[in-house]
Amino acid sequence: MRVKICGITKPDQGFAIAQMGADALGFVCVETSPRYVSPSQIQDITQLLPANTVAGTPLERVGVFVNEHLEQIKRVVDCGELTSVQLHGDESPAFASYYVAAYPK
Repeated sequence: MRVKICGITKPDQGFAIAQMGADALGFVCVETSPRYVSPSQIQDITQLLPANTVAGTPLERVGVFVNEHLEQIKRVVDCGELTSVQLHGDESPAFASYYVAAYPK
């Protein structure tokens, strides 16, 4: 089983959750959310995270987006060094496919 903890807002919080064994940390990239973190805040958090989980697998860093423009998603992914994107709005499968094609890792 994989565990993702979402809504990380502070560097010490992210580090502690990673040390507790989470497989993925989620960052809410929706400005209207009370758990919103800016790209620079994400960067501050991810710079302190270990590369791997306590189990030795890569620690996933997930940006959660709702109906956001492709360019903004890419900017946040690059700034925050995110490894995954979670689309949580009305995005179609075609939108997701276009993102993957336009911005391959």
